[in-house]
Amino acid sequence: NKKGQGKRGRVIANDVHSGRLDALRDAVLRSGLPESLTSRVTYTNHDASVFPPPKSGRLFDAIICDVPCGGDGTIRKDKHILPMWSPDTSNALHGLQLKILRRALALVKVGG
Repeated sequence: NKKGQGKRGRVIANDVHSGRLDALRDAVLRSGLPESLTSRVTYTNHDASVFPPPKSGRLFDAIICDVPCGGDGTIRKDKHILPMWSPDTSNALHGLQLKILRRALALVKVGG
C-alpha cells in the first residue's frame, strides 16, 4: 500500500435489483463500522453485464462478482426447491454469468 492510500478507498456496491441494494445499505449501516468507512460505499443499480466505466476514466483496482446462480446449492438445504429445479435452470444463466465476467475483466486493472 502506498502511504495514505487507505484514506481514499471506495466501494461500489451494485445490484440489478434495487430492493437488494436497500437490504445491503441497511446491513452496512447496522454493521457497527464507523461512518468514516460506511460513507465510502456507493450503491448503484445497473445490469452488471453492461456496467458503465468509472467517470474518472481509470480502471477499478479490484472487482468481486456475485453472479446469478441456478440454485443448485439451495436444493440441498430446501427440499421444496428440488421439484422445480433442473440442470436447464443453471445452464440458462451461463451466458449472463460470462457476460458479467467479461465486463468485469474489461473494467479492472491488470492484476486486480
